[in-house]
Amino acid sequence: MKTRFIILMLLALWSSWLAGESVTPADIQAGKLVPGSTSPDKKHCLLEVFHDGTTQNSVIFSNADRTANLGWASLATVWSTDIPYSKRAVIIWSPDSTSVALHDSLNKHSVVAIYRRSDVGFASLETPDLLAEACRRWSADRADLVSSGQRPLQWDGNDKIAVEVSAKRKSGKKLTTRVHLIVPKEGPIKASTE
Repeated sequence: MKTRFIILMLLALWSSWLAGESVTPADIQAGKLVPGSTSPDKKHCLLEVFHDGTTQNSVIFSNADRTANLGWASLATVWSTDIPYSKRAVIIWSPDSTSVALHDSLNKHSVVAIYRRSDVGFASLETPDLLAEACRRWSADRADLVSSGQRPLQWDGNDKIAVEVSAKRKSGKKLTTRVHLIVPKEGPIKASTE
């Protein structure tokens, strides 16, 4: 069982490496800027890119001069959905440009994704289960929800972000609450008790 787990992890890393290698410098230069995605310090942005002469496409983090792929972003490209970002996506950078919160409402139960900048690029951080916290506050059963979403609202300083968690019950009733996340420079994200 342990050997199987190791093999699966190696395959995942290998396929991730291959996907990363398929975005060439020319693809990055030709990339399309995602509207509203430039960081406050103007050093980073999100780009829609094709993969080395194919129709495969992704959203990546890049430096502003478009010379490097700095990581994958959890947004669908307009080419893959035909729905503009203005109707489905939220991108909110921390004031110091070290973290960014992304939300794409395409999924039935969409979630916020937080990325932190490092010396080598942007890494996705594990986010606490905000829907579970919201269900606790609403005294609601998760199985009773037909859809939900987690829209980032605003950063309070460089390390705290407000997220609106909303859901719709099978009965049609809509529920909403606000959760704050603490995003330290290092270490895991924590939900604030406020």
